[in-house]
Amino acid sequence: MHSLRIIRDGAVIDVLKGQKFAVIQREGGLEKSMLDGQLTATLQVPGLRVGDELEFASTVVRRDPTVGDHGFGITQLPIHGLPGAFRFRLLWPPALPLVLRATRDLPPALPLDVGGQNSVVYELRDPGGVIVNDGAPERYNFRRLIEFSDFATWKDVSRRFAGLFDAAATLTPGSPVRAEATKIAATSTDLVERTQAALRLVEDQTRYVYVGLDGGNYRPAAADETWQRRFGDCKAKTVLLLALLRELGIEAEPVLVNLGGGDGSDARLPSPSIFNHVVVRVRIGPNAYWLDGTRLGDRYLDMLPAPAFRWGLPLSAHGGDLEAVPPKALDRPQFIGVIDIDASAGIDRLATVAVQNVIRQDEAFATDRQLVALSAEEADRAVRTYWRRQIPWADPDSVAWHYDERAATMVVSMRGKGKLPWEGDDIGGRRYDLPGGGFYPPDLRRRPQEQDATVPWATEFPRFKCYATTIRLPLGDARWRWALDAEPMNRILGATTYWRASGMNGNVVRLVMTSRTDRPEISADEAKAINDAIPGFNNSMSRVYQLTGNGSRHNLAHGTLPFGDTADWTGAAPACSAVSPTK
Repeated sequence: MHSLRIIRDGAVIDVLKGQKFAVIQREGGLEKSMLDGQLTATLQVPGLRVGDELEFASTVVRRDPTVGDHGFGITQLPIHGLPGAFRFRLLWPPALPLVLRATRDLPPALPLDVGGQNSVVYELRDPGGVIVNDGAPERYNFRRLIEFSDFATWKDVSRRFAGLFDAAATLTPGSPVRAEATKIAATSTDLVERTQAALRLVEDQTRYVYVGLDGGNYRPAAADETWQRRFGDCKAKTVLLLALLRELGIEAEPVLVNLGGGDGSDARLPSPSIFNHVVVRVRIGPNAYWLDGTRLGDRYLDMLPAPAFRWGLPLSAHGGDLEAVPPKALDRPQFIGVIDIDASAGIDRLATVAVQNVIRQDEAFATDRQLVALSAEEADRAVRTYWRRQIPWADPDSVAWHYDERAATMVVSMRGKGKLPWEGDDIGGRRYDLPGGGFYPPDLRRRPQEQDATVPWATEFPRFKCYATTIRLPLGDARWRWALDAEPMNRILGATTYWRASGMNGNVVRLVMTSRTDRPEISADEAKAINDAIPGFNNSMSRVYQLTGNGSRHNLAHGTLPFGDTADWTGAAPACSAVSPTK
């Protein structure tokens, strides 16, 4: 810390003349399982008043023992309107083949010779805020970005890091990791089962702790070291998984990725700076699987979630190139809500309700972990509270839950009684909006005039939800009869498919509704088509209502669902083929 000064009415007060910073011996990321060696220096400035300016000057010196002979980095000048001067200065020796690139919203800057060094300066004074495009994919909103790198190609980056990971994955002659691989090999000759066992071992037997000490942000710990201490970060877990898989004769390679998706990575300079994670890609026959040892609950390769990242850099000795990772839509619903209401006893009588929610993938595993951590009584109480929030009109008589590890699915169910929240009265008739029967209209996608109306829009991808509803109504009489208002729907707007079908047989109504978003973005033309369709979009709740015996209102529902003696009727939905989590 070179200086800390108060500037008040033109006078300068040297704070450090009589004060010292206190260094707190605690790393700032410990609560997030991060070890990076960064400590906190704090000072309560005495005499600081409203209206004072506080000026400080400091230098941080860092040397990277891993890739210290390479120069690369990325930074961003303020994108919000702020008073003051903001400057980025970069110096490098002429012998270093550094490439510099800045976004077009920064003033041009040319390297100059300063004392035998190349020097470039980007400076903004009292900058205004930048204009970003609302709802656009990330690559369209890079602003005031400066990047530099002396890596000529992505292959150079790949080769540089491949050696680090290969060395760390090399096991010692008496390695306990090799012994673990031998145990796995003895259980099966099937490569899929061996891969699953290796992934389980890494996920279950080593906890996650980020280690960024002494260049550890790029250099992975050795597989034997990680197994001995039973913790590690993404690099360490990747190396441990690589070592196990290679011992088992399975083709595997580390791949650098960005957990934020990395949209637009192909337009960046070749540099490690755009990555913040590393995973393992396994090839078994014609299939490729993406394994992440930092996750929890992955048990079967065919149930692994699709990669959320858009780009990956495979690490290999001959040099891998940046690869696009195609987005994959969900092939099964992430959520299914099934509700069966029996109100046949009468409008003024209690209705019985049986309901189950089917939850898949990470949310299912997280819910199971939360429940198994509780006592049986506390877990039962927690599930009852959940259902009271979901269906406030019913009191649970019994609740249950079950986690299916093979299907990566949690099923939470409830049976109870309650008085349906009917609307209307005996004079005008009763009506009830069916739960799980209505769509929310698409969002209006419109940008202010100063933004670029031609760029695409990001979507809520991936998304796939299904609802199935059954209600048994009181029998009609001479005065009243029941009708159903639930228009069928089968349409695509942008990247989202909306589907609804319903049917009424006597006093029994059944309905299935699904919505699925299959692409991460839509074009500006598709967004306009959605906007044009919103006024006519049927987002009203599906409704049952009473008509007088001579009522003239038409039943808008179409009997498109099969009816039989069993409730296994949800096969009618083309996009939600079954409610059973095991199907």
